[in-house]
Amino acid sequence: SDAANWTLDGSVAPLYINPGGEVPSPGDRVFVTNGRTITMDVNNASVDYMEVIGRLDLATTSGHNFTTINGKGIIRMQGAGTPAVDNFPAGITTGPNGFADRINGGTLELYGSGLTLDQPRTFKDVIVNMTGNTDEAVLLADYNINGDLRVDRGVFQINNDDGPTGNTNPLHTVVLGDVE
Repeated sequence: SDAANWTLDGSVAPLYINPGGEVPSPGDRVFVTNGRTITMDVNNASVDYMEVIGRLDLATTSGHNFTTINGKGIIRMQGAGTPAVDNFPAGITTGPNGFADRINGGTLELYGSGLTLDQPRTFKDVIVNMTGNTDEAVLLADYNINGDLRVDRGVFQINNDDGPTGNTNPLHTVVLGDVE
């Protein structure tokens, strides 16, 4: 919500371009430039195009629609709600410069004290970096990872068979790179 953080110029050495000091709106093409971290603090943000070269932290916000999501940067996701569930923005990530593209894509970093991944997704690289060593990111939907899956801290659990309410359906988890 801070207009001073946003630029509509995606060049390598961007100029600050934000006519009227506005926050992004549905028709805007937004760039998170190299060396910058933008932390979302509003729900239901909508833009026509988002390119993440730096870092975009979704924090606990939700309901975003970024139509097209590109870039080689990092999108951090800790989930929204209690318990925390997937809050990745709606949008196409699979284009030739898409965030999920095997060559030109970026990295999804999962963090926080617990997160349920309940939406089928495709990403390039995924890093699990939870707050504590026993904090869990639980996958309850199909995931395609076009690059690497790395668990730095915490537990990455595939499926949940916790009693009669648990998810016992088979999941398809594809990792084209390394699992570390």
